[in-house]
Parts: sequence; structure tokens; C-alpha cells
Amino acid sequence: MEIKKVDTIEEANACDELLTLLIQDEKKYDDNISDIIVLDWYNKLYNNPDKVIFVAKENDLVIGYIYVKIVFDESMIYKVSLIDALYVKEEYRFKGIATRLIEEAKNWTKDNNIKQITINVIEKNDIAYMLYRKLGFNNYSICLKCDI
Repeated sequence: MEIKKVDTIEEANACDELLTLLIQDEKKYDDNISDIIVLDWYNKLYNNPDKVIFVAKENDLVIGYIYVKIVFDESMIYKVSLIDALYVKEEYRFKGIATRLIEEAKNWTKDNNIKQITINVIEKNDIAYMLYRKLGFNNYSICLKCDI
């Protein structure tokens, strides 16, 4: 298995397919998420210097990815890296792939002279939350929602 930066439209399109699966997966935790099929999203982003997509590939098949972008923190004072999407196909989970993708995102963040990386997680997604905690992510802020 290899981890590499997305550098082709084909790899970007494979990430669109995984984003569709990610959205479907997150519906388990949030009833407000709609059924969406993602097309032509990542092929517009993968050449942007403030954004990066890394893929995990096995035998030329994209089995997971992480999308990271540079943004300002909520106070708008300094820049942070935000992991905006992370997904590993179900049959490849619990093999360290997400960990390797996050480590690659952390390295990219350091290479861009940014000192913090953030990720949002749905509270009910215990498996993801435990992984992020294990990899050094700590509770930083709490966002509350109210269904109307």
C-alpha cells in the first residue's frame, strides 16, 4: 500500500466516489445529511497550493483519502490546517491506513509552516473520535446544534 499526493484527474475522481461513500456513512450519525452523489469536486481542488489530497492506493486502486486545506481559525487570527474529509473503504479499515493518511496531513501542515491541524467529527462517531484522540487531537471547542 502506498500513500501519495493526488496528481491526476483520475485519482481526484476516485476521491469523489469516496466522498460520496463518506457522506452515506455519516448519515448513520446525522439524520439531516442528504443523499448526494459527488461529481467533479476534487478535480477542481487538487492543484491548489492551499489544499492537498492524499490517497492510499493498493494495486493502483484508491482505497482511502484525506483532504486537507489551509484556513483561518475561528477567531480569524491565524492559519490552521483543516482535515475536511477522511475516508477509508470499509473492507480496508483497522489496518492503519487512516493513521498513515493523518500523519501525511500533519507532515504537509508542518511543511507549510502551520502549527495546528484540526478535524471535526460527529459526536456519535465513536470509532473516528477514538482514532483522532489516539493521534493527539484534543477537544478544543464545542459546537452545539439544535434541531428545529
